[in-house]
Amino acid sequence: MSTNWGAGVLPLFAGVVMVAYGVPGPDWMVVLRASARARRFGFLAAAGGQCGLCVHMAAAALGVSTALLHSPLAFTALKLFGAAYLVFLGSQALWQSWGGGRGGPPPPGPARSPG
Repeated sequence: MSTNWGAGVLPLFAGVVMVAYGVPGPDWMVVLRASARARRFGFLAAAGGQCGLCVHMAAAALGVSTALLHSPLAFTALKLFGAAYLVFLGSQALWQSWGGGRGGPPPPGPARSPG
């Protein structure tokens, strides 16, 4: 794949990256919710969001987006992988909400009489 980019493309790309970093999105709500629990959780959520954004921007800079655009097979594989990952996350959340995971409520203890 050949790219004939001029010298003005890198500053333009850097400007787009800076705007993407500054615009609030759904990840800000995750950070706010985590920060309400504890400051450490807020920092971890923010770090995770920034890592994801860095990976996305690096992939765009390397031309992965263009490769996915021109390869229907690769794009379909990526969509199927993403769907499988979302099913995994959903089933894991359901399992934990039903008490099957480590985050469930403790088992009931012996009944005590009021006296």
